[in-house]
Amino acid sequence: MKTPLLEGYGPDDTLLVVHDGEGRREIGAARFVGAVVALASRLTHGTHALQRCERTDAFLVSTCAAWCAGQAVVMPPTRLDADRDALLERYPGAHVLDDALDLALDRAADHWPPPSLPDDLLAAILYTSGSTRVPRELAKTWGSLCRGARTFAETFDIRPGAWTLAGTVSPQHMFGLEATVMAALRTGCALDATRPRFGTDLAALARATAEAKAAPLCLATTPLHLEHFHRSSGPPPAVHRIIVSTMPIARMLASDVERDWHARVDEIYGSTECGMIAARRPARDDAFTLGFGLSLAIDADGDAIASGAQLDAPVALDDRLAWRDESRRAFALEGRKGDMVKVAGKRTTLAALGDHLRRIEGVDDGAFFPSVVQPGRLCALVVAPTLDETEVRRRLAERIDPAFMPRPLIRVERLPRDDRGKLALTELQRLIGETAPAGGDERCDRIARELVVDAGHPSLPGHFPGNPVVPGVLLLAEVESALRERGLRVVGCTRIKFVAPVTPGQRCVLDIALGDLDAVAFTMKLPAGLAVSGTLRCAAA
Repeated sequence: MKTPLLEGYGPDDTLLVVHDGEGRREIGAARFVGAVVALASRLTHGTHALQRCERTDAFLVSTCAAWCAGQAVVMPPTRLDADRDALLERYPGAHVLDDALDLALDRAADHWPPPSLPDDLLAAILYTSGSTRVPRELAKTWGSLCRGARTFAETFDIRPGAWTLAGTVSPQHMFGLEATVMAALRTGCALDATRPRFGTDLAALARATAEAKAAPLCLATTPLHLEHFHRSSGPPPAVHRIIVSTMPIARMLASDVERDWHARVDEIYGSTECGMIAARRPARDDAFTLGFGLSLAIDADGDAIASGAQLDAPVALDDRLAWRDESRRAFALEGRKGDMVKVAGKRTTLAALGDHLRRIEGVDDGAFFPSVVQPGRLCALVVAPTLDETEVRRRLAERIDPAFMPRPLIRVERLPRDDRGKLALTELQRLIGETAPAGGDERCDRIARELVVDAGHPSLPGHFPGNPVVPGVLLLAEVESALRERGLRVVGCTRIKFVAPVTPGQRCVLDIALGDLDAVAFTMKLPAGLAVSGTLRCAAA
């Protein structure tokens, strides 16, 4: 089957708005398609295109051109040259799309109707954020992207021409791709290429939209961007609809924006794997409501599987959820599986601890995260220009249980957030001087510790008399104990191999890689070599 590149447009309807030396210019749908078709004919032959455009108009035109040329568009996780080089090596023959491309928007001949693309076209290759583990590669077909756009439009009741879309998030990431590029292509709502960074930028964009008598502005942004915009001085911008994602938004911020700007704020719950799953109005609702065409199965432990709509197959979610109504449409987010923290028999989540830290007056930003060097220990970074670490710690002690106090808590000028507001775990660990164990993948969350089973351990008498050997079940118990300290429990065993015996008093190094909870790999090594290896399936404790 094939699906047209555009939906909801007539040939003369505005699809793209650009701002340049000539001021605000509207690009009609037929002119846009003409520019896309012309660029597609000039693109290098190949199967993959690396998307490096920073301008939204260049991204939109070049991405559509690559799709029309039958190419998959690879969305780098960062703009670093190292990522570019690694992806070009991974996809030999791939060409680069960047802002230097000649889009020919002014010279292109109108082209109508728009071309149709095969639903099974491999359209986009995206990467997860790496906030809890190594960024993972995910492939999206044209059909799944179109179905995701329908989920987005139906959930928020977005009708052709109802809004002028704009965003602050790079479309190289799933939220930006879904809420700006795909929403524009599939809802009949024009996309303004402006990507505001400061409050004055947003105010100017809103003013230009109003003066042009265009459809009201709908802004896709992150909670961090929205908070920055709201703090900016001057009259509130004329934004009529706001959709946020990438991290939870504080209810107070959503309420303040709705009160001061007279604009509705909606929040998306989703992921790179799934796209949008559910939404809520955080100023009023604690629970999320499932998006159009989607369904969830949630078990007694809070493990959830999403299916339907844009999903080609059921997807297990990384979060713990709980139903909030009998219709099985509204649910609460109880925390990420890898986000759960258990210390001294007490439980909380890293997200909850970070929220307590950021709510301290004088704190601009902050985050908790686990230590990779000392399992069970929590660390925190804080941006607090007017407070010293002692004062931050004192105020934090008024909000959280002493068991969860971070060691260390370090002041920094800023946190290494990406343009979605997300934090890579490895970057946080780097700032406090931690690295992964020698020989390991330093991008991956790990547990590393030394084990010594004393000769007086009660399991040893009678076990190989005269030449005692530590029982395998005791060694596996040590692995389970280390995982429990990290807030995880073993739910299955994929593979265990005992290579060499471990004797009482012998030093053994346990190394556990937590990159994938469905395949937690561990080894136990003696000075002479490997003793035990295995792979376990784990879940939040």
